[in-house]
Amino acid sequence: MHRIPTERTDLIPTMPAPYPIPGLEIIGYANRLNASMLPAVVPPVFRVKAESDRILLPAFVIHQGFVCDATERLFTEAGHLVDAAEITLFKKPLDAQRDFELWIGLDGNPHYEPIPDAKFKLRKIALEHIGLAEAALRNKDFAGAEDYCRIALCADDTLIDSLAISAAIARRTGDSGSERLMEKLALGRVTQQGFRFMTDGFSDAVPMPLVVEKDLLAHRSMSGMATLKAVA
Repeated sequence: MHRIPTERTDLIPTMPAPYPIPGLEIIGYANRLNASMLPAVVPPVFRVKAESDRILLPAFVIHQGFVCDATERLFTEAGHLVDAAEITLFKKPLDAQRDFELWIGLDGNPHYEPIPDAKFKLRKIALEHIGLAEAALRNKDFAGAEDYCRIALCADDTLIDSLAISAAIARRTGDSGSERLMEKLALGRVTQQGFRFMTDGFSDAVPMPLVVEKDLLAHRSMSGMATLKAVA
């Protein structure tokens, strides 16, 4: 008589239990951001309301109102995680909501709202700063234009105008490496020909030095002197 082998349940890895979002609160977010990285959508750090000593860290999956496969830690470890720049804690927790997005504004304050509202506001920020970047570009304020492009890209990286403006600045300053990098970053969203067309347009918007008649006369005079010297 053969024995039927039994399954070793102690060798089967266990998955963390899913947590319903209404039973959670947000106490912070993963990572530590400085001003140059804002605005930004960030992954929340959750705390279980019924077990206030239990926190949930990314990476996790939010599916049909549940947080699944989260990394579970004790709340007493939060201070060490902050010191290690792995998380940032809020002064006051936020009630977790289904289909909400957490993002940090330019002022460093958190925003937590329905996903469509968050996307709309971030795109608005991006469009506003693309407009500011174009104005700075026309005024040859390349540093200012780059700052505005960075903000626009952080707010909405699907808008490639900021990359094209940065590429135009690189072209105008003779930085061919940066121009190629901007083109490479954009190629997932636009063709090479399309991106170069955009870059040409922004580059052409930069005013060229005005050449007046007296400058031309001076240039001709200097050329004539050089010719006379060569003949002599």
